[in-house]
Amino acid sequence: MDITEQEELTQELRRREAYLAEAQKVSHTGSWAWSPVSNAILYWSEECYRISGYDSAHGLPSFESSFQRIHL
Repeated sequence: MDITEQEELTQELRRREAYLAEAQKVSHTGSWAWSPVSNAILYWSEECYRISGYDSAHGLPSFESSFQRIHL
């Protein structure tokens, strides 16, 4: 793979990430990834921060604190 092809793939990935972020914002849904082995959150979308009231400037929330904010 040459550099031009790599740059095009990187731009396409960024474009898709932007589409996903906009779709989550419009639909008021978020996405996150969690490791059951370490019980740690690996990824938290900007919309998840907004929905749950966390500030993304403080980093990822703990699994325990985020789970407490879920209404069961």
